[in-house]
Amino acid sequence: MQSTFVLDKLRQEILNGAMPPGTVLLQSQIAKQFDVSRIPVRDALAVLAAEKLVVVTPNHGAQVVKLALEELNEVYDLRIMLETHCIKAAIAQANAKEIDTIQYNLKISSVEAGRDGWAESDWNFHKSLYAPSNKTHHIRVIRELRQLCQIHVSQYQNLRIQTDLWLSQHEEIVLAYQGKDAHKCSLLLKTHLTDAKDVLIKTVQN
Repeated sequence: MQSTFVLDKLRQEILNGAMPPGTVLLQSQIAKQFDVSRIPVRDALAVLAAEKLVVVTPNHGAQVVKLALEELNEVYDLRIMLETHCIKAAIAQANAKEIDTIQYNLKISSVEAGRDGWAESDWNFHKSLYAPSNKTHHIRVIRELRQLCQIHVSQYQNLRIQTDLWLSQHEEIVLAYQGKDAHKCSLLLKTHLTDAKDVLIKTVQN
């Protein structure tokens, strides 16, 4: 139970920006912070390393992942490739119940937009778009790549000024999805992800 508690807390702090990219995570300090022994801390860091959120170096503790600009570009390129592939496959198989789930998650994401909990509701929306593809391994990798991006996005609150654009793009994607237009939907998703990448890269460079 302690390992789960520490894991959830550390993951939350990493993804919401409380622990910025490059932050050094010392087992002794974390154990003291959560009033636990080092064992649950060690276990939690091992899970976070498997999730690609931290890098563990023997005898040197752990560090929150920090990507260079070229690495961020690569991560977004991988996301575009995998997510457009998944959405094409999903559209062909999505049933009425799954489309209802997409619409529900779109509404929740729109309500949460700009708030601290938006990252999770945004992921639930995107995940529901891809779920009918039944490509579980693709979706798992997409989740990991999105979290790498989120670690960096969370450092720049000014990115929230783009909220209206992201929501508008979400709605366009869903309309194409409902119309079973896989080609258009894939292009809209590619634009959505490319715009997000460009805004983040420009912000990091400045």
